[in-house]
Amino acid sequence: MNFGRFVLVAGTVWWLFAPALAGYGQVRAELTPISSAPAGSAPASEPGAVGTPKMELSPSEFNFGEIWQGMPARGEFTIRNVGDAPLTVTATSSCGCTVATRPKSPLAPGETTTFTISYDTKRASVANKSVFLNTNDPERGRVEIKVRGTVKALLEATPGDVLNFAGLDTDSRETRSIKLVNRYPEPLHLKLRPDQNFGAFEVELKEVVPGQEYELVATTRPPLRKGANMAAVVVETGLKEVSELTYSLSAFVQPRVMVSPAFLTVMPQVDKPKDYTIAVQYRVSNPLQIKEIKPSTDLIKCELLPPNPPPADSRVASHQIRVTLPPYQDLPPDGAVIEILTDDPDPEFQKLTVQVIRQSGRKPRDTAVPDKSSLAPAAPSEGPAAGPSPASRPSQD
Repeated sequence: MNFGRFVLVAGTVWWLFAPALAGYGQVRAELTPISSAPAGSAPASEPGAVGTPKMELSPSEFNFGEIWQGMPARGEFTIRNVGDAPLTVTATSSCGCTVATRPKSPLAPGETTTFTISYDTKRASVANKSVFLNTNDPERGRVEIKVRGTVKALLEATPGDVLNFAGLDTDSRETRSIKLVNRYPEPLHLKLRPDQNFGAFEVELKEVVPGQEYELVATTRPPLRKGANMAAVVVETGLKEVSELTYSLSAFVQPRVMVSPAFLTVMPQVDKPKDYTIAVQYRVSNPLQIKEIKPSTDLIKCELLPPNPPPADSRVASHQIRVTLPPYQDLPPDGAVIEILTDDPDPEFQKLTVQVIRQSGRKPRDTAVPDKSSLAPAAPSEGPAAGPSPASRPSQD
C-alpha cells in the first residue's frame, strides 16, 4: 500500500470514530463514583447490597394469663422479612427467667422463621419481663416483646417461703414454722424428700388437714456457728408438672456484743471536724455498761449519748457514742484507734476497738479552662492511690 494512501485512510477512520470514543470516555467518567470518605474507612453498607430489610412480627407481645406454678408458659412468634434486602435478627431477654430461642438469621426477602419465648414458672410471681429483638431494619432496629402473666402458687406459705432466725447465740435452740395451705383444685399429699441434710436445723413436716394444710417446722440445733447458718428444704408435691417445692432456712449468729461501724474513714476533702455515731450493740438479756472511751489522740472527741430504750419486743439494745473527728490533714498519717471499755464479764467484750483510717483518695482534677490555642493533648488523670481492694475497703464519707 502507498504510504500516503495509508495516512489518508487512517485519518479518515479517526475522523469518523473520534466523537464516539470521546463519548465513551465521558460515559465512563460519569459512571465512576468519586468517594468523599477518607482512605481506609468502612463502606456505608455491604458491597453489592441493595434494597432495605423490613421486619414483620406476629404476635407483638406474650401474655400467658393466669397459670398454676410449674405449668408451662411458652409462646411462639413469627418473623417475616417483607423488605427487599436480607434481614438479620438476634434475640435477648431481660432476665434468666425468660428464655428466647434463636431465630434464623439472616432472612432473605419474603422468608419466614419462628422462635419461642418461655417463662420459668417454678416460683409464684407476676411476670413483668421483656425480650428484645435487634435487627438491621432501619425503622425497627430494636423491638421489645413484653412478657406478662401471673403464676399462681400451689401452696400459700405464711409468713413466706423463707424462715429467718435472728438474734441467736451459738447455743440458741429456737423453733419457727411455715404454714402451707393448698390452693390447687386437687388434694396435694406433701412429704419431705428423703435423705436431705439440714445442717444446723431439725426439720419436720406435719399434716394438719389431709391434702389441704401442712406445717413445716424447723428448730435450730446447737452449737451454731457464728455468722450464717443456711439450709434448703425440698418438699415433694406428687404432681408431675411441679414435683418439688423448695423452702429456705436462715439463722444468723452474731457476737453477743459488737460495735458498728468497726471503721471510720476520713477522706482528703474533709477539711473541718465531722461528727459520726458509733453503736455498741448487746443482748437485752445480757446488759452491759460502757466504763470508758479512750481515743489514741486528743484530736478525737468522744461523747456517750443518753440511753435510748429499745422497743419492747427487741432482743438487742445499744449504747450510742458521738465521735468528732478532726480534718483529714490533722489526723496522724497512720490513723488512730478508739478503745471502748465495758463491764461485760467476758474478757472478749471488755475492750472493743474502732479503727480511724486516714484514707487516700483520687487527686482532684484541675478545673481551670484550658488554653484553646494549645494543640497538645491533655495529660491523663491519675488513677486511685494504692490501697485495699473495693471488697475489703471500708466505706468512705
